[in-house]
Amino acid sequence: MRASDAMSAITAIVPTQRPALFKGPPGCGKSQIVEQVARNLGADLLISHPVTEDPTDPKGMPWFQDGKAEFVPFGTLRRAMEATAPTIWLLDDLGQAPTAVQAAYMQLLLARRVNGHVLSDSVYMLATTNRQQDRAGVNKIITPLLNRFVHLELEVSVDDWQAWALSANIAPDVHSFIRFRPALLMQFDPTSGQESFPTPRSWEFVSQIAGVTPDSLLLPVVAGCVGEGPAAEYIAFRRLYTQLPDPLTVLANPQGTTVPTDPAVLYALIGALVERAKTATDPQINALALFAGRMSAEYGTLLIRDTIAVNQRAFGQPGVSDWVRKHADLFATR
Repeated sequence: MRASDAMSAITAIVPTQRPALFKGPPGCGKSQIVEQVARNLGADLLISHPVTEDPTDPKGMPWFQDGKAEFVPFGTLRRAMEATAPTIWLLDDLGQAPTAVQAAYMQLLLARRVNGHVLSDSVYMLATTNRQQDRAGVNKIITPLLNRFVHLELEVSVDDWQAWALSANIAPDVHSFIRFRPALLMQFDPTSGQESFPTPRSWEFVSQIAGVTPDSLLLPVVAGCVGEGPAAEYIAFRRLYTQLPDPLTVLANPQGTTVPTDPAVLYALIGALVERAKTATDPQINALALFAGRMSAEYGTLLIRDTIAVNQRAFGQPGVSDWVRKHADLFATR
């Protein structure tokens, strides 16, 4: 299931209070999807890490009160019971948790109560896990616990990642490079023994560190995130990206600026123009639409669609609106 479909499914399921389990390989964006769902719903987010927990975390701590032993909720459990605002409680990497901790969560997930304490009606429970075939230290999740979840297995979608990257301010050279080399977004082989490999998470790391890393150290640092081969390709693309003409020059003269023919240059230029579109004036947005009209329909669609994604005001500009009407068939298929 694509991330966009998973978010739609969870948004629909939340009112039923049926817990869901996101499954997928390391780094595919499971936790980010949950964070995005919480933002979309305007919900608070509680995160637990069952792999580091004791069974008392989801059950409460034994304590004497008035001469009687009681289980007293604490930490995240107490916050989930006292929540008054919409709240998502994420059990992150549940599959790595010891069996005793998994068993302790069973009553909470189904009955929504434990040892006389009741979860707030405002709380919805979600969990994530890698799969056993990923060799990620996942224990077998016990069958009674598995049966308490709606199971959603995630697949990596380049289009969904690009939409997220624009909203998450991923560096423009990084998301432009993935446009150019989409196969490098995710390359995970659990049998390879690689310590670093391309995933949505590791490309986010590249976005955060490439701009502050000295050029002489860029290759080993990026390779430490995504592996040597992808790092070399990215750095070559990045050099191309930094040599592009100033996007302001393109927007000042959209009819007179030469449209590149090399695909790598086109992807790099589109990324630079989209970054500029975040703060573009209305005349600049219309100039961008003129430049898009001089590209092939495929590249023009990328430019206009991503411009609208980063600047909602763009859709109301006459140049963009005209362009979208003329190419409505392409927008419908992307």
